[in-house]
Amino acid sequence: MGADDRAAPDQETVLVKQMQKKTGYTTCPYNCWPINCGQKICCYADGRVEITGNPHHDFSKGRLCVKGQSSHEIVNNEKRLKTPLRRDQKNGRFREITWDEALDEIADKIKANINAGRREATALYHSHGNIVQRTNWIVLTPRFANLAGITLWDGNFPCWYDVGVAQQLTGYWGLHDPAETCEKTSTLINWAQDPCASQANLTPYLLEVRRNGGTVITIDPRVTQTAAISDIHIRPKLGTDVWLANAVANILIREGVYDNRYVKEHGHGFDQYTEHIKAYSPNEAAKICEISLKEIETLAGKFAEPKPLCINLTRGALGKHLNGIQMVRAVLCLVPLSGNIGVNGGGVIWGESVDLNPDLLRTGEKPDAPYPVNNYTVIDETLEKGKINTLLVVGGNPLSQWPDLPRLRKQLERLDLVVVYDLFMNHTAREAGDIILPATCWLEELGLRSSNKRIYIMEKMVQPPGECREASDWMNDLAKRLGVHDYFPWKDKEECLNECLDSKACRGVTVKELREHPEGIKADVPDI
Repeated sequence: MGADDRAAPDQETVLVKQMQKKTGYTTCPYNCWPINCGQKICCYADGRVEITGNPHHDFSKGRLCVKGQSSHEIVNNEKRLKTPLRRDQKNGRFREITWDEALDEIADKIKANINAGRREATALYHSHGNIVQRTNWIVLTPRFANLAGITLWDGNFPCWYDVGVAQQLTGYWGLHDPAETCEKTSTLINWAQDPCASQANLTPYLLEVRRNGGTVITIDPRVTQTAAISDIHIRPKLGTDVWLANAVANILIREGVYDNRYVKEHGHGFDQYTEHIKAYSPNEAAKICEISLKEIETLAGKFAEPKPLCINLTRGALGKHLNGIQMVRAVLCLVPLSGNIGVNGGGVIWGESVDLNPDLLRTGEKPDAPYPVNNYTVIDETLEKGKINTLLVVGGNPLSQWPDLPRLRKQLERLDLVVVYDLFMNHTAREAGDIILPATCWLEELGLRSSNKRIYIMEKMVQPPGECREASDWMNDLAKRLGVHDYFPWKDKEECLNECLDSKACRGVTVKELREHPEGIKADVPDI
């Protein structure tokens, strides 16, 4: 027997091992709202992870953008954190510690605040890394903060809370299904939104609007890919969208082509609004926006046409300007003004509308304390006045998300303890973290995700590397150290998720049923 013959069985064994695989379905970890694409995961015995589009997914239908396709690079990335770390206060370097050491120190600091009558001095700031698993963001993290009696800040406000505030003030959230909307709308307006770059899964539906004889309009100062596939591209000067929106309203009201019936039945403050927009003449708006009067009139004409018209609303671009909330409100007011609320194919594409079991948050059991509310002004004031001395950052990175970083650095320096839970040594961990906790990624824990109308399973496909732990796992250990023994009363994560799904929107769907439906299961939410 020759050398090649002797080696053949070993080569064959290696090949077989490489080909062995486990297949499952999950949802892309990126937050390209309002829809998250489906992923088909193949995990090979040699550790490789292959990610493709889920062909069963009701919305993405097997499509997956380059971000989703390359997300497997997160799983086995050599730069991932794999053990808890503690910064040496003398030389600033990190050393490895055990989970028990980390949680003991955190618990001691929280208990010291509680014993001093300052529960609110410990703040938990959770952000997009915690949104990936909706159960963490919506239920389990708020549940921990409420039962432990500490301050909770939802760190999504740097991204889209300004738009959310504008929607609440205007009285309309616009939670519409993009697929159904694009199928039925006659005009779709991407206002300060670039789906080809940030909502790639929406692009085929924009093209469907055009195939159905509808019109796609993009309002963006930049020349983008989305603008290239649109019928009309309007390029207002950066930050002048209030003028553009109110000039359109000016034309609709002046010419009497708005939906008078809808405004009378559902509007509030219309007389004051009418008086307000008189100052926004189309001629003046054209000069300020640096576009033609004809473009403003064309846009107004689309709002005056028979319904339906839908706006794909910015996730935050307009809100980042000075007076940004009012800028978004000006755009939103055009939807009821044109009577496009409660109309199939009309309204606004934004956000998601599937709620999990609200009883699990245990909000009514949170101990009384002067907890600082969740907005920039209060948080800045709270940090600078020393009202917070301990900060737990879960799946967030304030030193890359917040607007005034020099100010934030000074605020973080005043804190006694900063704990960062993340996959990588991010800016906040590197510059300000005292204790660093290694996180799991979306393929390493069982979870849920939802779109506007469907609920999806997120399967656990691989084991976490090193000492990485799920947030709810270490929060359970931390809760027990604080004397809270009912934070995680379930026997396992599946039982937990089943109770999370016990809501009106989820209709009591179970994890077992979701596993049988990789395309997702329809939730009980309004069609319009």
